[in-house]
Amino acid sequence: MPREPRMRPDGASTQAARRRRGRQAVAAIGGSLFGLVTSLYSEELRRLLEASVSGLAGHAVPILLTAVVASVSSVICYEFLFRRQRPHRVIAGRIRIDQAALDPRFRSETPVAGRQLHYLESPQTTADLVVLLHGLGLDAGDFRPVMAECRLHSVAFTQYGFNREERDHPDYRPISLAAHVHLLGYALRVLHRRYPRKRISLVGFSSGADLLLMLAEREPETLSLLRPRWALLLDPNVNHTTTTFSSAIAGTSGDREVRELVSILRGARNQSEFVYLAEYVSKIASKDFAHVRGLAKEIVQRYRTEDYRPFLASLARLNNLVSTTTVVLSRDHEKVYSTLAGRVPQRLGVRLECSLTSHFDLIRPNFLIRRLESFQ
Repeated sequence: MPREPRMRPDGASTQAARRRRGRQAVAAIGGSLFGLVTSLYSEELRRLLEASVSGLAGHAVPILLTAVVASVSSVICYEFLFRRQRPHRVIAGRIRIDQAALDPRFRSETPVAGRQLHYLESPQTTADLVVLLHGLGLDAGDFRPVMAECRLHSVAFTQYGFNREERDHPDYRPISLAAHVHLLGYALRVLHRRYPRKRISLVGFSSGADLLLMLAEREPETLSLLRPRWALLLDPNVNHTTTTFSSAIAGTSGDREVRELVSILRGARNQSEFVYLAEYVSKIASKDFAHVRGLAKEIVQRYRTEDYRPFLASLARLNNLVSTTTVVLSRDHEKVYSTLAGRVPQRLGVRLECSLTSHFDLIRPNFLIRRLESFQ
């Protein structure tokens, strides 16, 4: 089989992070050394300045040795006490899409070879690796606050064509929902090759959760290869009643785009929801809207009925390929939760929960970090 390309971080991000860490270490040790010497040995330093050069070494060596040991100890203590509160390093990277590694069905119908998938990574030294998948029109950056605080190694992928740098780029034309699923499987296989011994958990938010369900349908061999420890589905689409945002976007047209985006804001039921909708609209407005609208139309078509059975069948397939599956619905879908609670069979073993948070709060640090760290 052709070897798939490795993930690689952006060179500028990596070099800048190394220089920053080097400056911080030098400043910490140097500052501690100077402070300890001047405060603890001020009298000795005065005498040393008055002493002859021949007698300098005998006094200076023990003082400097003590100061160095004390300064290094203070840095170690600082690291131990405050490391948990400091933001973790989050770097940007890219995966080049290799033509030979694509499924033959997509090589001709979807011209994506040679282009790139973008991702963010917080490379923690843990046995667990969490993969984060964003919702419709969002990108990996929406998980950056979570990744900066979470203690787990995490990678967040940006779907093909949803990177802001590629807006209106002629080489990144809209692709089908099936192609998005295939590229997700491709990215996960590349990730597995890079970290073959890590225990992988998958987190999908909104349409990102839909992609995980579709991956279990279309490419179960990829999940069999990864053997995910956990799958966390945050507000997945269940039927037509849950496609609120997707339906609003799917109904827009190129000549009325701005007017339709404003109409989404008018649908807010309270001030808090208006703030989240405004943030959401501002995000999708900065992307290639043809990508967003095309994907929304296919999602609406997939969940066009109010029947729960297709979702339950997809959930069962995913659960067969994952050790543990948890579905968390926001308070926006309490009615859906009440119906599902009576239809998810006990033998399936899926954990079904309803959160008191709103849709976008599901990916906020104060909610999601606790969930992610429970994977350990």
